[in-house]
Amino acid sequence: MTLDKAISAAATALLAGAVAAGASAQAHAQNAGVFFERDRNVSVLERQRDEYVSPGRRSGGFFVRPSVEVGLEANDNVFATGADEESDLIARLAPEIEIESAWSVHEFVAMAQAERLEYIDFSDESVWNLDGAAGVRLDIVRGSYLEGGLRLSSLHEPRTSAGLARQAAEPIQFDVAQFDIGATHTRGRIRLFAGADFTTLDYDYVALFAGGVGDQDFRDRDEQAFTVRADAAISPDTALFARARINARDYDLAPPDVAFERSSEGYTIDVGADFDVGGVARGEVAIGYTEQDYDSALLPDVDGLSVQAAVEWFP
Repeated sequence: MTLDKAISAAATALLAGAVAAGASAQAHAQNAGVFFERDRNVSVLERQRDEYVSPGRRSGGFFVRPSVEVGLEANDNVFATGADEESDLIARLAPEIEIESAWSVHEFVAMAQAERLEYIDFSDESVWNLDGAAGVRLDIVRGSYLEGGLRLSSLHEPRTSAGLARQAAEPIQFDVAQFDIGATHTRGRIRLFAGADFTTLDYDYVALFAGGVGDQDFRDRDEQAFTVRADAAISPDTALFARARINARDYDLAPPDVAFERSSEGYTIDVGADFDVGGVARGEVAIGYTEQDYDSALLPDVDGLSVQAAVEWFP
């Protein structure tokens, strides 16, 4: 199945599902969103911890929440080696500020964080990690909204990463820029979503323990992902969905600068269920078909069964 045919088939299936359920959707318009809520339980990681979270303060139409985390870590194998392990203590300082709108409609959120990891003995391992993000939601009518977000990060790979991470004289730095945009429309028992994600990764050169410089430009790339999805609720606790996802990965370097072309494009088409079973378990499962085609003949294309599952259990 070619990419064009897959897109056409997915679009046809999604449109047919939406049209078939149109009458039911109009009859239940007053219940926009109620069939897709899965918040009966709050998981441990989602739980609010008022004793440890800054309540912040109100400033005009916004809540501002500054915070600082400090910590001390012991690592008995700093360079992730198989022999001659080195140990060290690492001090962590992470100031952060969050901003959230207090509006009755629409929403704006933003955050900025700086993390300092200070190694006591191996100072060359000390790094700054920087992260900033902002997101906005524009409410159109009840059950329909647009949303978008931007994230910029300057990070460092851990020594346990593959590639040159263990051969580098200092941690490998890389920058990430992410942008996403999406639209959601909910009417009665039907929810439609379309969205796109764009990511750019840029890796820095790094000096090597053995001398010389490790060129990381071959890892620089742009990634795009596009998603369309249609959900049809069969009860307040269960919805069936059909989904199509397309991706493209474009690497900056191509032969003769690198041994082979690593760029590719692919898609996944699947159907599944989103559910909350009696407040005991909630999640999403899907099964379908996936294909990834590489530009280089040296890399075999991948295709076959796609299975995804994410379930939370509340005993």
